[in-house]
Amino acid sequence: MRVSVWLIAILLSVGPLTSFAQCVPDTTLQGTLEISPDSLVDAVGCQYYEEVLSFVLPRDTTAVIGGIPFTANFEYYTIDSVFNLPQGMEWECNLAPDCRYIVSYDSANVDTLGCVTIFGTPEIPTTYNVTVALTAVFSAFNQQDSAPATFSLPLTVNPCAFIGDCYSLELDDNCAPAILTAINNIPSGGQSGFSYQWSITGPNGYALNTTDEVLNPQIFSDPGTYFVNYEADIDTIGYILNGLTIDSVLCADIIDGGDLYWILKDPSGTELINTSANPISNGGDNLPIITNIAGLALVNGTYELQVWDSDAIGNDDGCATGSGGSGASIFFSIPSAQTGTFSQTNGGLKVTFTIDNPRSIITCADTVIIDPVPMEPTIVANGTDAVVGSYTWCTSQPLTLSVTNGDSVQWFLDGDPIMGQGNTLAVTSGGAYEALVVDLNTFCISPINAFFMDESTTPLPVIVENPDELSVQNPSGNLNYNWIDESGTIVASGPTFNPESSGDYRVVAVDASGCPSDTTAATNIILTNIDRWDIVAQSFNLFPNPSQGLMHLKGFLPTMSQVDIRLMDMLGRTVYQTQREVSQQFDVEIQVPGQLKGVFILSANTPYGPWQQKVVIK
Repeated sequence: MRVSVWLIAILLSVGPLTSFAQCVPDTTLQGTLEISPDSLVDAVGCQYYEEVLSFVLPRDTTAVIGGIPFTANFEYYTIDSVFNLPQGMEWECNLAPDCRYIVSYDSANVDTLGCVTIFGTPEIPTTYNVTVALTAVFSAFNQQDSAPATFSLPLTVNPCAFIGDCYSLELDDNCAPAILTAINNIPSGGQSGFSYQWSITGPNGYALNTTDEVLNPQIFSDPGTYFVNYEADIDTIGYILNGLTIDSVLCADIIDGGDLYWILKDPSGTELINTSANPISNGGDNLPIITNIAGLALVNGTYELQVWDSDAIGNDDGCATGSGGSGASIFFSIPSAQTGTFSQTNGGLKVTFTIDNPRSIITCADTVIIDPVPMEPTIVANGTDAVVGSYTWCTSQPLTLSVTNGDSVQWFLDGDPIMGQGNTLAVTSGGAYEALVVDLNTFCISPINAFFMDESTTPLPVIVENPDELSVQNPSGNLNYNWIDESGTIVASGPTFNPESSGDYRVVAVDASGCPSDTTAATNIILTNIDRWDIVAQSFNLFPNPSQGLMHLKGFLPTMSQVDIRLMDMLGRTVYQTQREVSQQFDVEIQVPGQLKGVFILSANTPYGPWQQKVVIK
């Protein structure tokens, strides 16, 4: 009696098991069926991940079968494999390499305690259905048996994140289409003076240029290389007047170079500086004059610098034209077309300015590679018929599905993965089938090809044997019946068949869709005329001949029959006789009396005809 069903039910309640060779089990687990922790924490893509699971498994279990309770003892467990791990991750158990956990019934300690680690650096973000294959070996009714089980636990790998000076980039997938999310790591915080430039180019003419501070998520539909360029221009201080030098003037007094003073007005006309109360005596002869203007913050607009020659009599002379009361100004604007040290002239007036614009320009560049997705798998049945949407499988005939494109194929039946298969799959049942192609270099997954496999089972016909005729028992009007001879040739159709010669015949039923049943076993028919008996008689064989008195008669008869066997001397007298009930294939042992020596005739009379052969007894 097998008890695998209830064992699997018990094991399925345990949960997933995975482990690392160097892990140490959690000895606080003291139950008979426990695992800790009971869920996997999320992994972050491109970062090392390690999770230890400790477990304790039961020593035995009680079940009721047929109303009788009994105990089945687990002898050992093995962790056979862990699959569906993210790329870049591995697993090992603490009892590597065989991962066998022996159960000792008389131990006072928990002896099925173990631990498992999954570890590595996952790269591809998605949720993986990590599955563990386990085998439990147990004994029941003094017999050893085993039962496989699989356990699954989701492991979510979050996207890899690149964190740089300028931005943080995150892709939701490495396969097209992928969404790029960017976080600006140099935010303005609402402060003026920040400006940005994002530029992304990619395959098939993809181009993005924006001055937005926050980049909207970008969909990369096509595989290939995308180039990301970023610039942050930080101009929060503005323009600073750090120097002003009067280089030359067109103004002078009769006896000296003039007494110079200057006035600086902001864009609103307000005087910021006015030195008219303290002119520089004979300043025109002591050029250049370096003013003490420095560190003066400038606002946007046009500034006016006036340079005058102070005269005690009449109007002051403007130093641009030397005329009284006019021609004294040089203008400059903010934002400035020039920064640093530069000169401006108006007539004979020349002034050198030092205007600084302290700002930071930060640039970053990166490339993002998006991998292509494999094509949807093309599925064919038995190498010829394309499978699209639905397919009818004649259960009497073998069916192999195969994928003609893609190197690594994963099959699913009714939503569950079919493990251990490659590009081909031998069909054993109907249901909802799915197949997808996995690129083992990038782990990109193709679209799914899904279809429904419908089973068509044509009932096996039953042959009724009549004299010189074969027929199908209770034939169906919805089926056609083909009769097949020994060579495999269809020799007739219909529910009845009148063979023209003796031999082995089979029949197969075919439904309206062309789906055949299994072929019946061979039925041998012997026609009742004499020609047909000759065929049967050819199967008779008497050996050894000559003999020491012990002989065997072998042969074939169409039905169970009574055979009269006689040994006659050369005068026709019966010297030995026996009757035997024989089956279709028979082997009759004949032991004649020891005193009989010489040449005799052995005959076998059957319901289908007589047979005889000369025999020598030594």
